[in-house]
Amino acid sequence: MSAARTFLLLAGLSMVAGCDRHPKQEVRAIAPKVRAPAPLPNLDSLIRFDDPKECQFTDPMDRLFTSLIHINADYTISAGKPVVPRAYAAAFGSPTSTTDRNHLLTVTVPVRATWKGLRVVSIGGSAMPESDVGWNTIRFAASRQVVMQKLNEAGMAIPASGKRRHADPDDPMEYAAEVTVDGADTVLDCS
Repeated sequence: MSAARTFLLLAGLSMVAGCDRHPKQEVRAIAPKVRAPAPLPNLDSLIRFDDPKECQFTDPMDRLFTSLIHINADYTISAGKPVVPRAYAAAFGSPTSTTDRNHLLTVTVPVRATWKGLRVVSIGGSAMPESDVGWNTIRFAASRQVVMQKLNEAGMAIPASGKRRHADPDDPMEYAAEVTVDGADTVLDCS
């Protein structure tokens, strides 16, 4: 073996085995830092009830629902500007409105928050012009069973049917509260 080949062989072996004159370098893979998503705002102190059995909300939630539909001077209705308390403004998106062929106006506001641990998807209001007929909705990304449990813990006393009648039989809306399933979401309707 030639001297040059012997030198190259020894140089290669010292690189593989390490050399006392050259400290070993540790090679580590560095994982990129991934931030956990920020927790969603909590609406527990906003979504509260004055009279849970009649599905009547406390102020400022009642004011927020009332602001969704504007009653004009001629008794027609139009979409209003949601009055969202400043502390919760980041949780609420921009409202959209639709009017169906029966003139039912529905205003929906997307929400990214939680209530009692349940993900809130949206709130909304619906009304008919020149009528006492109207209702408010809260849409949850949760099963009907879990939503009913949380609503009943809040004092609503909704039976297994998901429908709670008004105490006043003369109320134009038959039910004070109704819990329904819409796709993957569960909806609370309050009239």
